[in-house]
Amino acid sequence: RSSIGDGSSIGSRSSIGDGSSIGDGSSIGSRSSIGSRSSIGDGSSIGSRSSIGDNEKIKSICFSGSKHFVTYWGYDAITIGCQNHKISEWENHFEKIGKENDYSIEQISEYGNYIKIISDLHKTGAFAPVKIEK
Repeated sequence: RSSIGDGSSIGSRSSIGDGSSIGDGSSIGSRSSIGSRSSIGDGSSIGSRSSIGDNEKIKSICFSGSKHFVTYWGYDAITIGCQNHKISEWENHFEKIGKENDYSIEQISEYGNYIKIISDLHKTGAFAPVKIEK
């Protein structure tokens, strides 16, 4: 049996496996998949078309930027607004993506800093998803 906390929202075409737990105030984007017996903490945000495997506990980071939210959940990907790319793609193309999405120069710099922080943390492995014991 799965549980979904108060104030949580789940996008269309998403699936949630048996025994999963989703904390209060969480947001799960459209076409996401959450495996059986996974755990998502209070206030988490899972971007559209994301996937969380069976028996995984996610450690996440969410920045509330000046234009869009920035989310990272331990995998090699960052979601900014509705854009989801590998960390290396963000590092190499964030200025171009920012310009294409009408970010100001200041906002492009701001989001470049978020990308750098997440990239540095990702390299440590400290935020890697962990398997939940059955």
